[in-house]
Amino acid sequence: MNQAALLLISELIDVLDPVPGNAVHVDMTTLENTLTGLVATHSRNWRGEYVRDVTALRRDVTALLVRLGLARPHDDGLLLAAPAARYRPTIAESPHS
Repeated sequence: MNQAALLLISELIDVLDPVPGNAVHVDMTTLENTLTGLVATHSRNWRGEYVRDVTALRRDVTALLVRLGLARPHDDGLLLAAPAARYRPTIAESPHS
């Protein structure tokens, strides 16, 4: 679930392109669609429960982000805090490149 949360942050930042330093609202549809895409890509690495039930994945990932202070519930989705962008995963270059 930690990997899913980090990947979700990265995808949302890419898609929504927020103004640096500002929180961004993520509606439920965008959240669900983004997680569905991540499940399709990463299903072999994630628990079967989350692959079969994207709603459970959304619930647990958003709860984790809220606990970490990276998001808070909002009317129709969540508000992704500005510091969340700092935790985006990046691809490290191989030292042998």
